[in-house]
Amino acid sequence: MIADTTFVSDLLKERRREQRGPATEFFRRHRSDVIRTTIITAGEISAMFEQSAAAWEWLAKWKIYPLHPGIAQA
Repeated sequence: MIADTTFVSDLLKERRREQRGPATEFFRRHRSDVIRTTIITAGEISAMFEQSAAAWEWLAKWKIYPLHPGIAQA
């Protein structure tokens, strides 16, 4: 699965509130799956952190797909 910005931001908010919400529950049910995201989502999520280093530390647990050249050139 490729997680979009809405899902990842919901997960981050749930973790910050120490609350088990729909995103956390989805992760629990799919514990053995590899859930990925994109560099676009990573960039958008990093805006939710005061320091970019903290954002990338949190995002380090994710497999992040780069932007494919075909998308950038479209």
